[in-house]
Amino acid sequence: MLEFKQFVFLDLKKTGSTFLREMLLRSIEEEPIKAGKHKPPTVGAIKKPSVMTIRDPHLYYHSLWSYGLDGRGVSTPE
Repeated sequence: MLEFKQFVFLDLKKTGSTFLREMLLRSIEEEPIKAGKHKPPTVGAIKKPSVMTIRDPHLYYHSLWSYGLDGRGVSTPE
C-alpha cells in the first residue's frame, strides 16, 4: 500500500503491482504518507480514492500455484 495525499494504491500480490508501484514512486513528486508493500490500508486511507491492479482469476491462481511449486510460497505448520 502506498498512501498519498490524494489517493491510495493497494498492491495485491501476483497482479503486476510491483511494476506499477515503482512507476508511481518515480512519477509522483510527493513522498508517500505511508508505504508498506502488500499491507492493508489504514482506517483514514479508506476514505480516499483507491487504485489497485487486478488480474484474470485463472492466471492469478496459476501464478500463485507456480510460485509455490518453485518453493517460494509460505508453508504453514500443521
